[in-house]
Amino acid sequence: MSTITFTVDGQDGKGGRLTFKPRAMSTANGEIITPTLSARETIFRSNEPATVDLPDGAWRVTGLDGSRFVDINVDGDADLKDLIMFSIPPGTPADTLTDAVASWLTAHAADVLDDAGAARDTATAAATAASASESAAGASATAAAGSASGASGSASTASTKAEEASASAAAAASSATAAGSAKTAAESARDAAVAAKAAAESARDETVIAVAASSDWSGAVSPSSADVSQSRWWKRRLTGNATVTLPNGVAGKAYSIIIEVTQDATGGRSLVFKQSGGSQVSWAYGVTPVMSTSPNARDLWTLTWTGSEWIGGIGAQALAIGTGTGV
Repeated sequence: MSTITFTVDGQDGKGGRLTFKPRAMSTANGEIITPTLSARETIFRSNEPATVDLPDGAWRVTGLDGSRFVDINVDGDADLKDLIMFSIPPGTPADTLTDAVASWLTAHAADVLDDAGAARDTATAAATAASASESAAGASATAAAGSASGASGSASTASTKAEEASASAAAAASSATAAGSAKTAAESARDAAVAAKAAAESARDETVIAVAASSDWSGAVSPSSADVSQSRWWKRRLTGNATVTLPNGVAGKAYSIIIEVTQDATGGRSLVFKQSGGSQVSWAYGVTPVMSTSPNARDLWTLTWTGSEWIGGIGAQALAIGTGTGV
């Protein structure tokens, strides 16, 4: 059991509730989870920390923004914001991410570059002052040599000017160093912004489910490892009885494959899903759901990779366009 901590921003004194529902039918240890019995509802107050205890696994969070939801994977104590990648809801447009990165560059990188330019100008002015001071020191020394009565005073003045020139030169060198450091910091900020943009685009791509081309299944079917490497939507028509042997998914990651299965015009086709070792995938209560077998019948199946095994579930059966008004 893991403890998930979260704080919802909002008006003080207000609040609401978040609902956590499991997206898998059982935990990685085989413990049965059902959406009805295992849902967690947690009441929160705005700007105050709240916690919820969840078994490790795949969960869906609702209540963050109206009817929208966010999918998370729990594997130890964590902050909810860390589990939601960049806190970006699924489907956030790429333009929104690009605008955010551009805004950051405008607000920060430009300021750093301006500071670098100002430091450079200061260094140039200091160097000019140093040159002028050195010239003045030379003139004072010449005047001291030509005037015996004022030699002592002139020599003292020349010495003072020389010290001032040395201090100005040191200040110029320090300013030049600061300008170089500011330029390096600006370049680092720019590179970090570019990397952040690339990471944001990668995170956006991982939240989008790829739709594979429609194809027929019959007999022994063996999808490739690439086919099961991320969340996907498959469209398959059964033209005969089919047995699908799934290779292992990506270790340490959890995701789901949604399969839209359609009977051909004959109907009566059967479908079996197996793990790579030959055993069937895990189902709720160990019972494989009965699929629709009428001609052209359409069912929706879900296969979830937990990081170590495949778990099966059926989302809808005998899909058809509704004719009623609903409840």
